[in-house]
Amino acid sequence: MTKRPRIILHVGAPKCGSSALQSALSAAPRLKSKTGEVLSYSALRPSGTDWVPMTGRLVKIGRSMSVGGYVSCPNFLSKSVDGQKIAAGLDKIYQTATPGFTPVVSQEGWYSRAGVFQELLPHWFEPSATAPQIEVIAYVRPPIDWLNAAYFQWGVWSKQSVGTWMDRTNLSVRMGQVLKEWADLPNVTLKLRFGGDVVANFEDEYGVALPKLGALNSTQTPAMIGFLLRNSRFRSTGHDVETEFTVQRWCQFTHHQKPWALSPRHIAKFKDMLEGDIETLFDLAPQAADIALQDPRWTSYEPYYDVLAKGPSDLTNMSDLMELFDTIRDGLLRAQDQIRGARAEIPPTPTAGSDTETWDAAISVMLDQLIEADRKQRFGSLRKRIEKFTAELSFKGRFVKPAQHEQAD
Repeated sequence: MTKRPRIILHVGAPKCGSSALQSALSAAPRLKSKTGEVLSYSALRPSGTDWVPMTGRLVKIGRSMSVGGYVSCPNFLSKSVDGQKIAAGLDKIYQTATPGFTPVVSQEGWYSRAGVFQELLPHWFEPSATAPQIEVIAYVRPPIDWLNAAYFQWGVWSKQSVGTWMDRTNLSVRMGQVLKEWADLPNVTLKLRFGGDVVANFEDEYGVALPKLGALNSTQTPAMIGFLLRNSRFRSTGHDVETEFTVQRWCQFTHHQKPWALSPRHIAKFKDMLEGDIETLFDLAPQAADIALQDPRWTSYEPYYDVLAKGPSDLTNMSDLMELFDTIRDGLLRAQDQIRGARAEIPPTPTAGSDTETWDAAISVMLDQLIEADRKQRFGSLRKRIEKFTAELSFKGRFVKPAQHEQAD
């Protein structure tokens, strides 16, 4: 019996290793599994008013210019014109699925978009013996860890306290609830995994080998967050991430403290909801849940006693700010050594007893240079890749459409 084709949708969740997986897939967009199946990582790029597929070498080119070091698909909310065009681009990727050739797409915001997919792409969810099966893979992490990371990803940049942010969002998106919506759709197989190394899990799940690129989009240190809050031109919104990705690329923090925002009262307020949602998650994937139960953070608050006792992180600690100056300086010097044409003009180290504004000003001077050097490298790399790709296509006398299987890797 011929094996049914499938398309793999990685749907997040946010702050659960999505950037690391997307970066690894962008670096190796065409993979062959141990069984001989080809997995083709695809993304969508804007073209006029449309969204068109990109695969193979185009994915690598996109990755080389991306501030995050990866490409993925856009999120969409409804049947808006843009939503319909994103769906049309996804459908082109879906149509490439054949037995032995499996497209892979990714967007961490899709974890809560099962209903939108069903509205915009209804034929994906019609049971059929020959149509591609929809395989949804999602990764989640212990909810207290996720809440803390989510606040520093989104809430803190709105200048809201963690309590105000939690009250206003009311934690309206519950992982178990929204992932169950995916599991309940016809023609969908949900693979739910709990924590761990997302890239390694994907490799094991599909029998492929991915490049090891390290952590991406990890939460910044308390000192860096404090600096960015005081100097909003480097981080104007929750989605303005160029500075953070640039710093992660070039700067090595000796003591990478994880920032903490939650207090016992925050946890107590949503305790019943969180515990109920964990039960829903465990019901969706009983075998994976058995493994998750080995991690006490899923079932106990005891692993958080120490950090809760210490209280929220100090984002204005002066010794941490001084260490941040040294870290950014070293990163800028590293970039100068590795990027052709980059120049580092290091400001004098502020004297002992200097105020926060003086340290911020010195760090800002170096950050501006580091961001500019990083852009120079990314766009210089892009130019070289495009020139090489164009020369190859001219030599072959053909143009390879982004959605075709034969596209060069």
